[in-house]
Amino acid sequence: MISINFNLKTTDLKSTSKTAINLIFNYDGNRLKMGTGFSIIPKFWNFKTQRAKELLEIKDEAQKINENLKLLNDKLEKIYKKYIEQGIIPAPEVLKHELINEDEILIRPKNKNNFWPYFDVFVEEKRKIVANGDVRDYDKSLRKHLKKVEQKNKIPLYFDLFKNTPGNIVEKLDYYLEFEAVNAEGDYGLKVNTIGKTHKTIKAFLNWCFDNDITQRFDLKHLPTIAEEQENVYLTEDELERIQQLELEGDEDVVRDLFLIGCETAMRFSDFTKLTNDNIKQGDMICYRPKKTTKDYTGRKGEIYIPFSDRVEDILKKNNNTFPKLRPIGISDFNSSLREICKKAEINSPFIKEYKVGGKIIRKEYLKYECVTSHTARRTFCSLKYLANWDTNIIMNFSGHTSEKNFKTYIKLDALEKALKVKDLFRKK
Repeated sequence: MISINFNLKTTDLKSTSKTAINLIFNYDGNRLKMGTGFSIIPKFWNFKTQRAKELLEIKDEAQKINENLKLLNDKLEKIYKKYIEQGIIPAPEVLKHELINEDEILIRPKNKNNFWPYFDVFVEEKRKIVANGDVRDYDKSLRKHLKKVEQKNKIPLYFDLFKNTPGNIVEKLDYYLEFEAVNAEGDYGLKVNTIGKTHKTIKAFLNWCFDNDITQRFDLKHLPTIAEEQENVYLTEDELERIQQLELEGDEDVVRDLFLIGCETAMRFSDFTKLTNDNIKQGDMICYRPKKTTKDYTGRKGEIYIPFSDRVEDILKKNNNTFPKLRPIGISDFNSSLREICKKAEINSPFIKEYKVGGKIIRKEYLKYECVTSHTARRTFCSLKYLANWDTNIIMNFSGHTSEKNFKTYIKLDALEKALKVKDLFRKK
């Protein structure tokens, strides 16, 4: 009697974190248990069928998981049958060895010296479920930094090096990032937030390894997600009006309209560039499912409703009552076009950025349009609504923020605006 089961490492349905999917094979008094290389949030798992629920919000990911679990199941049965037909009952280690060396299966043998093969598997898993820009954080940035540290210190990477011990690889990596890595300006040393993001991506990889039983879990407190507050721009109502009144053609016209929709809705580039008339509900509302969140903000899982503003109505009327459609374009090209538009609108007031690099405070002055990106739309929405005395919870309802702390990072007000905001509190009458 044999049985092949796929069980979750954690079965708590209230958990919002992904947990590893393990394969358990019971046969002839033996038991094989191993990670599959896949993980899932428990509420999306069907414990009866032992497969991912192919719900709309995770359909592609669920289908990929289920296809690979079936592949594992079929391969294991085939390998086991081969031995039984020879009159041999294989040891669990033998089955595991054959299974992990199948070309189609993204699993590798446990070995502390196999850091990079596991990293490659992790990147491929990420590629299936996150945007290309997020994959680059792992496949390009993190890989590049770790390779540099590995070469510089002449130490082949393995998991134990990341433990919090004297002279660990994290200390060497931090020194390299802060003082030796070349930044975008061609100088030495990366910004604090870039170093913090590198810590975050390392932790994501190590936690994936822990969840998939690749290496024994150890403490990661020495990898804090450090950050310093960034001075980022938002646009005023007057500046938005100047952008709207520009005479533009072609791609610039579409980029301008989509950016303004973002400013009126707090939507991200990945959301406002995908809008169609199917997103129009009740005749005067936009309904969409944010790409980066699945929280329930309005009573329907993963959806946000936001009424048309006057500016959104104007844009729709201008475009024959439909959302403007942009040809396939990357976010870098979108931002370049957007900055050119803002330059034409004479959004050129001085803007100073301060940040720490290599232990020094760097102070640089820009023209405001040089600092505008697609993400300025979200900051503009949050800042202008906050200045207009909207309730913070209502603004967060539309922006999708889940904590006031995170929301506050989008409130970009200068010293005068902050003083005007609380001016009445200083008067007795």
